Amino acid sequence: MKKHTREQVETILKLTDSAPWLWLLEVAIPTTSTTENALRLVRNPKGITWGVFNDGTAIAWEPFPFTVSALADASDSTLRTVSVSCANVNREVQAIFELYGGLIGQRAVLRLIDGSDLSSPYPLWKITGEVVSATATEKAASIEIGQAVITSRSFPGATIVRDHCRHKYGGTNCGYDTTRSGALQSCDFSLDGDNGCIAHGDDEDAAGVTRLHPLRFGGFPGVIKQTGLGA
Repeated sequence: MKKHTREQVETILKLTDSAPWLWLLEVAIPTTSTTENALRLVRNPKGITWGVFNDGTAIAWEPFPFTVSALADASDSTLRTVSVSCANVNREVQAIFELYGGLIGQRAVLRLIDGSDLSSPYPLWKITGEVVSATATEKAASIEIGQAVITSRSFPGATIVRDHCRHKYGGTNCGYDTTRSGALQSCDFSLDGDNGCIAHGDDEDAAGVTRLHPLRFGGFPGVIKQTGLGA
C-alpha cells in the first residue's frame, strides 16, 4: 500500500480544521468483561451520536477539545505516528492515564466525518493504530498512535478525490461569491491550477474580502483513494 508522507497528512489536517469536518477519537479501555469499553470523543463544542453498535444502538461521542498532528519517521519522512493532544488543566486526562496505564497498547481509531451529514455511516478518513506512548503535564496531555494505517473511502454520492473539488461552484460549501463585482465566473476545481482554489483565494485578497480559499477546497490532497474498506 502506498504510504502517506507527513507533508501530505499535514495538508489534510489544515484543510479539515474547520466546519463541517469533525474528528472522532476512539480508544479502547482495558476491561475484564466481554462488554466493549472505549473512550469516544468528538472534537466539537457539543456531543453527537454517530454510527451504531451491532445491536443497533446509536453510539454517543462526548465533546472534547483535542488537536491532531502527523509525525514522520526520520529516515524516509513517511507517516508512522499520529499525535493527539489536549489540555490537562483539570487533570482529567492524567487521571485516565494513571488508571489505565497510559492506555499503552490499546487500539485507537481516529475518524474524520462530515458534521453536516451525521446520518452517513462512512468516515471520510480513518486512521487505525495503537497507543504507543502517553504523556501528561500540568497543562497538556497527549498520546501517540503508532503503526498508523490511513485509509480514505469512496461511497455513493461522496467520492473522496485527491485533487478535484467536489463542491458546487459558488454554492454553500464552496463559499465563493460569484455575484461580487469583478468576481471570477468559473473554476477548474483544482487546488493550485491557473483557475483553481488558491487562485480564487488570491482574488478574494485582491478584492479586500474575507479569504475563504483554499480552506474551502473540497478535495483531499495526498489522499490515496481506496475502496472496499470498512467504516
